[in-house]
Formats: sequence, structure tokens, C-alpha cells
Amino acid sequence: MKTDIPINNAAARHQGGTNVGYSAHELLARTGEDLGNYQTHIARLFANEASRIHATKVLDFGGGTGDLASRFQRLSGVVPKILEIDPLLRQSCEGRGFKTHASLDSVGEGLDMIYSSNVLEHIEDDAGAVRLLREKLRVGGVLVVYLPAFQRLWGPLDERVGHFRRYDRRSLRALLEKSGFSVQSCHYADSVGFAIASLYNLLPARDGEPSSRALRIYDRFVFPPSAALDKLTRNLFGKNVVATATRFE
Repeated sequence: MKTDIPINNAAARHQGGTNVGYSAHELLARTGEDLGNYQTHIARLFANEASRIHATKVLDFGGGTGDLASRFQRLSGVVPKILEIDPLLRQSCEGRGFKTHASLDSVGEGLDMIYSSNVLEHIEDDAGAVRLLREKLRVGGVLVVYLPAFQRLWGPLDERVGHFRRYDRRSLRALLEKSGFSVQSCHYADSVGFAIASLYNLLPARDGEPSSRALRIYDRFVFPPSAALDKLTRNLFGKNVVATATRFE
């Protein structure tokens, strides 16, 4: 069965010559540079789950620049494989020393764990993608996803980077269960980020892309207390939604 998964990323959409001033590659690079606390927090979520199930065979689905995989490796001691379809981003992952695949066909099966940060929203047939990921896991293997939450937060940046949707707890749980997973947990993250994103989208004439300075201020002074507050708001709201699910057969 062919398991290529087409990810609709901004780089692919803009290769025809329009909107050449915007680059998804640059945005991903800025994430690693400007949002260190945010990236480490996500990597720690994944690393904690890998430790819990004693995972050794792990796939980073949609690895981007490889920044998250590097943080995951430092925190977990496990070197993940990476799936990244974009040639330039794949080169970046390989430059960091990771075995990087261009297609899910070449990844192999029997994985203990697959993790993915902000990728499924780029895939039109997300249910098909999740089913294919399930087939790569061993029975009892775990999928952990970190995704943008709440359609009400949809803004210009979602359109610019090629998102098809944002999720909530109900829709994400339904997606995973219909795709053959048993959901262990599904909760929101970045409660303060939810409020900021709501206000930001109300401002006139915004392109949705914050400056590096704004991102660094957010990462240093806003995200840490937001992550702490999430313990109280995780079932109510957040800028992102996180789910952990197990292949049960």
C-alpha cells in the first residue's frame, strides 16, 4: 500500500512565483531561534511519553528544520527518525545527523512511538494520514500530536502557511478514535496564548506574522507562566491541543 502523504506547505504553494517575500522555511527557522522555551516544552511532552513507554523506535512526523528532534534527543536520549517531504528542510534535518525520509513508505513498521508538532493541520485528508501513521506503529505503540486549537482563532497566518483547519478536543478525539486509536489524553495547552491570539486577530491590518522581537518576549515572559496555568485550564481552552493515543490492535 502506498503511503505517501501530501503536506500542503507554504513553500510548495509559493513555488509558482507568487508571494515570494514569504518563506515557510524562514518561519520554521525563526521558531527554533525565537521560541526556545516553547519548542523545549513540546519536546519535553514527547520525551516524557517516550520515557513512559520505554520507546526506542521513534518517528518525528514532519520534522521541519530538525530543531524539535534535536531537543527531543537531548531530553529523551533517543535518536528519532524523521519524515520531512520538503527537500530544503530535509537537508537541514540530515545536517543535524538524523536519518530523514522523504516518504512514509521508506520508514518501516513496528515503531514504538510517533510524535508530531503542528503538521496534521497542513494535510487535507488528515484522517487518511492518521490511519497511515497507525499502520507504522506496533500494537500498543503511541501517537502524540500537538496541534493548533479552536477554529475561532483562525487568522491570516493560518492561511499563509497552508492550514486546512484548527482542532478542538472533541474533533481531535473523534479523528483519532475513527482512525483506530484509543485516546489516553486530550487537553489544551498555552492558555495565555489563546487570549493573546484572540486579541491579535482583532487588530486591523495585521498579516498574522509577529516580529522576532515579539516572539522572543512571548517565549521568555509569557509562555512559561502560561504553561503553568495550563494545569488549571487544560480542559477548557488553549492556543493548542495535545493528544496521546495508542494503537490497540
